[in-house]
Amino acid sequence: MNLTTEKIIAMLPFTEDFRKELLSELPSMDEDTRYKVGKIVWRGYHVLYEIKLQDNIQKIIASGGAHPGGKLYQDAELQTEKEMENLDFKSSDDQALSEVRSKLEELLSNAK
Repeated sequence: MNLTTEKIIAMLPFTEDFRKELLSELPSMDEDTRYKVGKIVWRGYHVLYEIKLQDNIQKIIASGGAHPGGKLYQDAELQTEKEMENLDFKSSDDQALSEVRSKLEELLSNAK
């Protein structure tokens, strides 16, 4: 999967207005602010990825798919990557991303 900061912003559960504002202001931000925004956005993506990965590991174990000498973690990672490519987080409201949203809103307001 070829991810960019912009693709992740489009994927994460922000309000449509905030998403549009962030995507429109991103190219004109100074380098420091753009770096900070990118770091926060990628951290949010990784939080969602880890949550999904742990969920997939639990599902594999619960279904009896974990065998001695098996590739539990690799199988869970492959499943997670496939699901992340197809997921649309726009409508979800994940508590893990509330900090990401507030930091980005703060950066946007300071950049103006």
